[in-house]
Parts: sequence; structure tokens; C-alpha cells
Amino acid sequence: MPQWDKSSTKRSTAVSRLKLQDFEAFREQQLKAMTCQACVEDFAEQRWALGFKCSACGHDEFWFLARRRLLDCKACRHQTSLTSGTIFDKTCTLLLKWYRLIYRMAMDKVGVSIAEMQRILEIGSYRTAWSRAHKVRKAMGDRDARYHLAGLVEMDESFFGQNSRLE
Repeated sequence: MPQWDKSSTKRSTAVSRLKLQDFEAFREQQLKAMTCQACVEDFAEQRWALGFKCSACGHDEFWFLARRRLLDCKACRHQTSLTSGTIFDKTCTLLLKWYRLIYRMAMDKVGVSIAEMQRILEIGSYRTAWSRAHKVRKAMGDRDARYHLAGLVEMDESFFGQNSRLE
């Protein structure tokens, strides 16, 4: 029967932490290199993965109005923007800043300080940074509410129940 070697476990845990830190640093570097145009293209691809469909009539052909950055349905002439109906709608914040905010909020285990995000993303006011973060949190909560766990569930770094100390 093989013996459990604590030193090798510590070493492999340290290596996996190092790999995770390297990955996070790489991902952060990728995020910094991303351009506004790349964010727009990525979001359009995610939003209309099966192709554009007009929200008014369901038609799939459109004209792009470059000056106003709108999609104009060829059938009913309904105009829509890439961000309409999303948390990004009616905001002046660039998609690039939204992407960075979402990444930070999703990857940070202990939470994100709004003041820190305001500074990092160069958002003018605390109120604006707070409202953006609130929209992201609500969207994440709404998404999570659709899923129900079943069967065997494994969790890391979680505490349940009362904090009682053994004496």
C-alpha cells in the first residue's frame, strides 16, 4: 500500500498555485492588450452566435449605420444597437472597461473594492463605478439563479453553519 507523502503534495500544490498565478497574469496581460474593437467583435459574436435576428420582427438581414453605430432591420426598419437590452445599454463606458470590470469581479475570490476598480479602470466618479459593478453583480446573480445543483456537489474554501470552536 503506497504511503502518502506530504512533501510531494505541498510541492504539487505550490506548483499548481504557481501555474494558476501564471495563467492569471497571462489572462490579465491579454485583457490589457485587448482593443475596443476586439471587445465589440467578441460581444457581437456572443450576443448573436447564430446570427443577427431583429428583436421586432425576427428578420435576419440588416444595414449597419456606421455613424450612429446601429443595426437597421431591412424588413421593418427597426433600429437596434449592439448593447440594447443588456447591462451595457445606455452607458458611455467603453466595452473594454466593462470587460475588465467583469473579469476582475469574476476572478477575485474575496471581492473587489469599487474604489480600486474606479482607479484601475479610470472611471471618473465613484457613483459610476458603483453602478457598473452593481449591474454586473445583478447579472451574475440572475444567471446563477437559473441553475440548480443536484447530486454530489464538491466545493473548495467554503464554510457552512455556525462558527464554533472546539474547546
